[in-house]
Amino acid sequence: MAALALLLLAAACGPVPTPFKQAAPDRAANPLLALPDSVGVTVAPAQAGPPALTGPLADRTAERLRWAGVPASSGPALTGGYLLEGAVDWRAGAAAYVWRLSDPTGETVETGRVQADAQRAAFDAGDDAVIAALAAEASAAVSRALTPASLRAAAAADQGPARPEAVHVMEVEGPAARPARELQRALTALLDDLGAPLTDDAAEATLLIQGRLDAAPTRDPGDGASTPVTIEWWLLDADGAVVGSLIQNNAAPGDPVRDGFGPLAYDIAYPVADAVARSLGSQ
Repeated sequence: MAALALLLLAAACGPVPTPFKQAAPDRAANPLLALPDSVGVTVAPAQAGPPALTGPLADRTAERLRWAGVPASSGPALTGGYLLEGAVDWRAGAAAYVWRLSDPTGETVETGRVQADAQRAAFDAGDDAVIAALAAEASAAVSRALTPASLRAAAAADQGPARPEAVHVMEVEGPAARPARELQRALTALLDDLGAPLTDDAAEATLLIQGRLDAAPTRDPGDGASTPVTIEWWLLDADGAVVGSLIQNNAAPGDPVRDGFGPLAYDIAYPVADAVARSLGSQ
């Protein structure tokens, strides 16, 4: 990545780092935010569950994976890719998704089980909150399973940056205030939910998160139209040096520059929050 000349901004905060003075390092050298770039995953509809939930769950999980930087589809199988399949059920006040990830040869890579509190009626009806919770947990687990073992080992051995005492989410730069503000608020809220040590004062932070949104405004997106979106995230130490980076590319429905992201902001910010929280040992 070419050297960046972004001015780091933070509203109503103390002194913040000057513009970046170095190139963001390759993610392969940074276990903090190591996510796969080239591996594809086909998400099959879950078996043994209500159709109102299984189809949308596959779509939402694939969407979450794409925002995490993993090529994923809930449609035709990706050639030479991985397969995510499983089953959903409900018992004792919770919806559960038991999943299996297999490689192109059919060998099991990882298995897991995630769940979300849900009423039986919400489970049968495919309630959006239930789907979102299951997809978030499953996609995060699959992303970790696809991260090379060497990077996982490096992170476990604490070969990455030292654990910070305080994290501050700076303003996200972008073509419009509304979507940028939504991303900042979503990432802050998710980090808080995941137990990350947050601070409102950038001057007190030992880890700062800076984001930049690139999306072309659309005059009239029309029904069913989408807008290509690129979001770059950088993690900085207290001196402004880049210690981790992540790039997200996807298509957002409608015109987020004009109308904002709405609830999708949380889908976008989740893989970033999850990676940061895990690197800090918050989960």
